[in-house]
Amino acid sequence: MNKKHAELAAEFLEKAAEEFSNHGCNDYILKNTPENRELYEKMMKESCGETVTVKPSHEVIYAQDWMLMSYLAKMLRREAENG
Repeated sequence: MNKKHAELAAEFLEKAAEEFSNHGCNDYILKNTPENRELYEKMMKESCGETVTVKPSHEVIYAQDWMLMSYLAKMLRREAENG
């Protein structure tokens, strides 16, 4: 994915995040894997300033769909900037 494509994808994710934030239920269920725990914990730290630790014993992680989209958009933009 080139820089322009990453920025376009980030823009779409941000617009979708705005739309999804107005839904009645914002749950997005992630399987509780080491990668998803790391993603969720970093997202919560950056987005809310909260230090969250997800226990490996939980089967799934309940995330806010719009917050996840917004965080992924930020990650795409960072990658595009760092080339």
